[in-house]
Amino acid sequence: MLQSRSIPNAITIDEKANPYRDCIQGLANQPITVVRLLRDAVNENPVVASDRKFDVPEIRDVVGRLVENRPRIAIIGGAPDHPAHLLDRPQALMAAIRIWEMGGVPFLFHVPVICDGTAQNNIGQSYSLASRNHTAAAVNITFEGHSYHAAYVIAGCDKSPAAVVAGLAAADQARKYRGDQAPVWAVFAPSHVLKGGEIPDGTRRLLDKIADDADRAGHDDLGSDIRENMRYILQCTSDEAFAGLLDRARLLGIIDCKMERRVLDELAGATCDSKGGICAFNGTGNSSRTMLAAFGLTPPELELLTDVPPYAAVAAGIDALFGVFNKPEYAISNLLKRNFANFVRIHNATGSSSNMLLHLPFMMRYAGFDVTIDDYQDVRLKTPVPEIFAHSLTENRDTFVLAQQMAEGKNRGMESIYRVLADLGVAMDLDAPTVLGKTWGERIANLENPVDLSLGDKSVIRATPVRKRSGVDVLTGSFFENCAVKTSGMSDQLIEHFDNHVFIVRYYENEHVCNADFASPDLVTR
Repeated sequence: MLQSRSIPNAITIDEKANPYRDCIQGLANQPITVVRLLRDAVNENPVVASDRKFDVPEIRDVVGRLVENRPRIAIIGGAPDHPAHLLDRPQALMAAIRIWEMGGVPFLFHVPVICDGTAQNNIGQSYSLASRNHTAAAVNITFEGHSYHAAYVIAGCDKSPAAVVAGLAAADQARKYRGDQAPVWAVFAPSHVLKGGEIPDGTRRLLDKIADDADRAGHDDLGSDIRENMRYILQCTSDEAFAGLLDRARLLGIIDCKMERRVLDELAGATCDSKGGICAFNGTGNSSRTMLAAFGLTPPELELLTDVPPYAAVAAGIDALFGVFNKPEYAISNLLKRNFANFVRIHNATGSSSNMLLHLPFMMRYAGFDVTIDDYQDVRLKTPVPEIFAHSLTENRDTFVLAQQMAEGKNRGMESIYRVLADLGVAMDLDAPTVLGKTWGERIANLENPVDLSLGDKSVIRATPVRKRSGVDVLTGSFFENCAVKTSGMSDQLIEHFDNHVFIVRYYENEHVCNADFASPDLVTR
């Protein structure tokens, strides 16, 4: 039998089945993909390779490792037509080097990722949620089809993080049912945070003039709305708000079509940083980042990035995987089970996206647990938590700033959040395991100051709660069985404004019809 080059204390996966040993076809097909991947890794990361004195293996070395049942690790990236995945390739290639260096066998595949912001502009809005299910299936099929043991996931935003979790969890459940394979282990490296854009000076002057003209025309409400939206960092969601405001201005005769088009085009061209990333607001993308970390699936070195991670950070993620191999208690489904209640509390404490209430039951069911929105609400009501995120898009406290504060050692990301909530008396399960092979209690034991107090009001994470109310409320009514409302995104004054009112529901077939109606000057009259 061919033998791979010797690595001291090399790990092999303990399981009965090994299709690469027991069936020649996979052993014949796959080694060339590994060699090509590692050759690309050396060619495109020459500094990393030279620092490690890394040589591309020969085919026989790959064959030997596959026969020995060394860890087969899938590096899962996203599609480069999504801004969050523009920097996936250098990270993926560094991961491949480290996997081989540790005695494993690296593979790389990508999944399609639908950008919610893009999809909402067109018929794609009908496909966005469906993409989650299809991506979960694609991950599951590829992972099972090639019999991988573990995954290093470069997670993006919108629907894809939940999809990848679900696909891997489904494979974990299938292997548990079959009984002849090891469970599935996974580590997640959320994509870097996108730096928000700035309105160009010339465009800002045009918007100021439009707002002033609206005031003079007796539409000071429109002028006020334009000025308020100008306070936000520039991102696709604020662009969409400007689109509605400029539409109103055109319908009121304040600007013409040519000016509307000019301003929108200038805003669009200044929105995204060329490096891409997950948008800096606390929407589904960064809420998914929070989710992955709260479930114990993300090492701190990879949790909040602003660029391609350094090799040491990637190596920390791979090393974490190798530290939990052959330990079923750290399989992905068990981390989801043990950290479910923790995530619900953290989701509320951080004011994360209400969309996660769509994805949480989806992921948990693929992991073998019959979870509904009622289970979420049950945890929420039994152990209420205060809001400890002072996230703001107008006061320089977005997720990009949070990442900068972590990089400067001003907080420790998710570990700080667990520490703050525990110190506030919230019933966090500190015995729950994480992918680091440690419990949360062990991870935060030496964290005496979870947040650098010198940050003051600049800190995104607060040791002193922002307010008692937090998170997402689940409502019921005669018009719907249940409804998720993100009250953390509303001021106390705005919430109180809704008390003791009767509301009329107006139904729209799609977003375009709705936006057109809201922009119409005679909506209230009609």
